Amino acid sequence: MVEFNRDERVWDGKGNAVFCKAKDAWGSYGNMAGGYAFVDPATGLTWKSSEAWYQAQRFGHLPALQEEIRDAANGFVAKKVAHARVKESRSDWLDVNVELMARAIELKCTNTRFAAELLASGEMEIVELSMRDAFWGAKPMGNGSLKGANVLGQLLMQQRAKLAATAKPKRGGMLGALAG
Repeated sequence: MVEFNRDERVWDGKGNAVFCKAKDAWGSYGNMAGGYAFVDPATGLTWKSSEAWYQAQRFGHLPALQEEIRDAANGFVAKKVAHARVKESRSDWLDVNVELMARAIELKCTNTRFAAELLASGEMEIVELSMRDAFWGAKPMGNGSLKGANVLGQLLMQQRAKLAATAKPKRGGMLGALAG
């Protein structure tokens, strides 16, 4: 179970890894960013974007639609295809969508270039700047402040922490004692 805080809060937009569009400095963190293809080990299928994978999860009961979403040229088109039939989403979508977003990010991190870019933000807070969505992102308030739950940012920071923990050499045993 993924833990996250759904309460809105104020995020500092200055000095942190803030993204809105794929061309932004931290734009690779967005689900629409291209160039970070990955293979889902559960199916063996290659996905062009985490957005396409995430949107396809709405429609496990409609494999042809899932394939249409997977074949979309980019994440934006994949979302457009999915939203044209959003009323056909699985009945438990709102119960599982955050878990599935966390899985989408985890899968995207199997792309080594993306994993390195995620780690590059170090200890900075990651915030999705959104003009419309204060759940997945945070809306501008002025003076560089952003307000929202920033669930996507929270999930990215959690995944970054997992990556950082596995990237650090572990010291133990005699060698660890000698190294101090």
